[in-house]
Amino acid sequence: MQKNLVLQAKSKRSNIGQIAHIIGHSNGGARHEFMESYGFTKDTLEDLRNLTLMCYDHHKLIDDHPEKYPPDMLFAMKRKHEEFVKTRLDTSRKHLALVHKTMHSPTDEILLSENLSKYLVDCVSLQEIFENYTEDGWNKIKGRNSELLNELKELMSSHNGVAVEVFPLSHVPLLVHLGAIISDTIPVSIYQYDRQNGIWVYDTPCDEKSSIEAISPNIQIKEKESKVLAISVSLSAPVHLDDINAVLTTEDYDHLDIGLQTPKVDAILYNEQVKNIQQIFKSTVESLNNKNRYDEIHLFYAGPAGLAVEIGRSINKNMWPFVNLYHYQYRESPRYQWAFKI
Repeated sequence: MQKNLVLQAKSKRSNIGQIAHIIGHSNGGARHEFMESYGFTKDTLEDLRNLTLMCYDHHKLIDDHPEKYPPDMLFAMKRKHEEFVKTRLDTSRKHLALVHKTMHSPTDEILLSENLSKYLVDCVSLQEIFENYTEDGWNKIKGRNSELLNELKELMSSHNGVAVEVFPLSHVPLLVHLGAIISDTIPVSIYQYDRQNGIWVYDTPCDEKSSIEAISPNIQIKEKESKVLAISVSLSAPVHLDDINAVLTTEDYDHLDIGLQTPKVDAILYNEQVKNIQQIFKSTVESLNNKNRYDEIHLFYAGPAGLAVEIGRSINKNMWPFVNLYHYQYRESPRYQWAFKI
C-alpha cells in the first residue's frame, strides 16, 4: 500500500519521507551482507544510488524483515519511483493547483497531480467542512477566500509563467465570491468534478466529442420596469418561482431565467459547455443592466461548481450593482437562504 510522503496541514506542506538505505550501513544491518556483491564499500553506502525515500512504516517494515525485501526488489522500487518523479518534472509546463472544497472529504493533492498527469509545483487549498450559515460564519469563510487568493498570487510570483488549475466543490455563494475576486484578469483553468466517473475533467475527451450533446439553454426574460433583477440558473435542478417569491419582498421584479429543458446533474460538465453558458449569462445580464440600470441583483443558482466560479468572474463591480447570493437548503424555509452580497 502506497502512502503520501507530503503532509498537508493548515495549507502548509511538509516532506515526511525518511531516507532509507537499501544496503544497510552497519555490520548486521539489513542486507549489509550484500554490500560487496552490489559493488559498494563502507565509504559508498551513502551514495544516492543506495538511498531511497520511504514513509516511516515502510522504512521500518523493510528493515525488520530483510528476508522479504531483498536488494533487487528495493532497487527496482527505487527505479520505479524515480521514473514516476521524472515524468512529473518533464511535463512541458508547470502548474499551480487551487483546491476549494467546503463540502465532503478533502481531495488528496498528490493523487490529483498523478490523475491529471500534470506537474503541480504547489497547491493552495481551502478544504474544511463549512456549516455555520450565520452572517458571522459567512463573513469568516469569505475572508478565507481572500486569504486563499493572496496565497495564490504569492505562489504565482514565485513561479514565473505557471498555469493555474482550479478544483472547486463548495457552497455556491463561496464559489461565486471566489470567481469574483479572481476576476477575469487572472488566467485560470477551472475543472469540473465528474460525479459518475469520480474524476476531474476539463476539455471534452476526443472520443466523446461526437456524443456530447450541444447545450442550448432556454433564455426567458420578463421585464416589469423594476430596479430589481432576479436571475435563476436552472441547469442541475429547476429553480422554482415559488422559492424566489419566498425570498424577495416584492413580486414586482425583472426576471432572467437561464435553464435547460430537462435540468440534471452533470448536464454541464466540460469547459466548452461551461464557457458557452458563462458567455450567455454575462452578455444577457450586461445588456439588461445597461438598459434598466438595476439597483440590486439576486442570483438563484442550481448548476455545476465550476460554472459558479466562472459566473463570479463575470461580475464587474464597477459596472454592476451588488449581487445577492443564496445558499439552497430544501428543508429550510425559505429554501434559498441569503448568504451575502458582492
